[in-house]
Amino acid sequence: MKNILKYTFAAVMGAMTLAACTNEYKYDGVGEAEKATAAGAYFLETGNPKNIEVEPGVEEFDLTLTRTNTQAAQTVGIAVVSDEAGVFDVPSSAEFAAGEATSTLHITAPRAEEGGQYSLTVGIAEDQQSIYSIGSQTYTVNMVVQKWEKLGTGYWIDGIISTYFGVNPNYAYAVQVEKMVESNGGVHFRFVAPYSHAMTGQDELGGIIGYPYNTTMGDGQDHVFLIDITSNGAFLHATSMGINWGDGEMFTGSIYGNISNNLGAYPLGVYNEEEGYIYFPINSLFLEDEDGPVPAKKNPSFLFLSAEAFINAMSE
Repeated sequence: MKNILKYTFAAVMGAMTLAACTNEYKYDGVGEAEKATAAGAYFLETGNPKNIEVEPGVEEFDLTLTRTNTQAAQTVGIAVVSDEAGVFDVPSSAEFAAGEATSTLHITAPRAEEGGQYSLTVGIAEDQQSIYSIGSQTYTVNMVVQKWEKLGTGYWIDGIISTYFGVNPNYAYAVQVEKMVESNGGVHFRFVAPYSHAMTGQDELGGIIGYPYNTTMGDGQDHVFLIDITSNGAFLHATSMGINWGDGEMFTGSIYGNISNNLGAYPLGVYNEEEGYIYFPINSLFLEDEDGPVPAKKNPSFLFLSAEAFINAMSE
């Protein structure tokens, strides 16, 4: 009997203690209330870049802002959280159209320098930030501006115009060659083509400066030939040549990848790194005016990347 009373007393006291503890707990709700001014917008990690590599002169990129409530049009304030170098121009707001879940922020970096590395953090304006969001209220992007290396004087031998207009296919044109290697290993070359500039003379190796067949029919502008070295070969981007001989402005570039996907019929160029040249065989480049594109099917084209490479080739 004494044991029964002891256990009963202990049970009663335990219940009283639990009740006392329960009475002292104060319920404060499920959490802090969302701000009335919260925009419900956020940055997602997926779909937005973290590290960007841009070309000199094209220092720009886009970020995507997402929102949950898409019913009405909305303006969301954007703030620059961090831009230590002060190179970025960021829109002060993002505009959402009614029914749209995303808005694009176009960001430029006009004060960025070639070869520079920069970091930018942007965010939703502080008074519109959300406490509860499936994405981030701020976002950081690291940007690298690619740097072109000046290789010096190289020599371009034209097989494009010489195919159809009977001009000398053996002239070597002195051009200033630049090279860029991307962080992922991609290699690019570029030079200002001679065609749009009248001939002004020759260099010590006999390379022609300008274009001897251009008197008043060139626009005098710098038209850049940009060559990508790909796994399939050397690709020349389509570009204006800056001349018009009565049948419209002339354009050129690789046939494959620009106007055809038949690599068997229209090969890309060959990059010979060891010998220092790029070779564009017949049927690899096109010439286009108002009558449409035609392949350079008679003469090949060469870009010698240095004077040494040119001399070595001429001495063989």
